[in-house]
Amino acid sequence: ELAEVIVHTYVASHQARIAVSRFHREGELTLTAGQHSQQPDCTFQFLAGGRVFNVLFEIDRSTESVDSPYGQSIRNKLLGYEAYQDSVWQQWKAGGERGLRPYYRVVFLTRSIERAYHILTLAQTTARNPDRRLCYAATQESFLATADAIREPLFLDHHGHWQALAN
Repeated sequence: ELAEVIVHTYVASHQARIAVSRFHREGELTLTAGQHSQQPDCTFQFLAGGRVFNVLFEIDRSTESVDSPYGQSIRNKLLGYEAYQDSVWQQWKAGGERGLRPYYRVVFLTRSIERAYHILTLAQTTARNPDRRLCYAATQESFLATADAIREPLFLDHHGHWQALAN
């Protein structure tokens, strides 16, 4: 599953002439903020139109309840990603807002659209900044079936708006 997502993402970015400037495979990147520590399944940094797009992928295998309080549950992942985004944003502000704005998107690829909706509902309730669009979701099937999966708005955010990975 993860290998298919990685290959498809590279192929789609190449076909769209969007550069992949950085890639981390599973277990290579750890995001830590306070008590939270997250390791996304993989991360991509895209360069398009002079802009940088940081995308963290979470492949959801539907093995436990979305709102489980345990370990690496979706709830704990969302809380961790929220805390990390707040942390890097505060560091950037404290540093005089120099350099690129430190933001990213977490993409949950699920087995069903219903599961994607459940994740987005939880993302909305756990959002520290409700206006921030941190979490996107789509089915893995739709992602893999979309040739231009980087620029096509096939991901829903927690406000119900369609988003692309790079626009």
